[in-house]
Amino acid sequence: MQIVYKKMSPEELERILAYCRAHTTQTGGPFEVYSDPENKDRVTVIINACTGGSLSPLGAFYCNYLGSGVISLEDDPRHDRAASRRRDTAALKRVIDDLLRAARAR
Repeated sequence: MQIVYKKMSPEELERILAYCRAHTTQTGGPFEVYSDPENKDRVTVIINACTGGSLSPLGAFYCNYLGSGVISLEDDPRHDRAASRRRDTAALKRVIDDLLRAARAR
């Protein structure tokens, strides 16, 4: 199940996605960007962390799945009590907030 994390204008969300697409793992960045084959407006972004010289998934956020201009996160109560999951979710939210601040500054 997904929960709404942030709502923004579609233009702001597109600026975030443009940044993520420009900084994918193929270009040395931390992002993997996947469009839904059935609905190109729906996009999944995986954020990777660099640990010990290799990339490992930190988490993912979902764009336009719950509505236009909505960033949603996976809500899994079975894992939310684990300290490592809470840290990863907090880091994921910080990255999203930083991306949104940068998108609004442009």
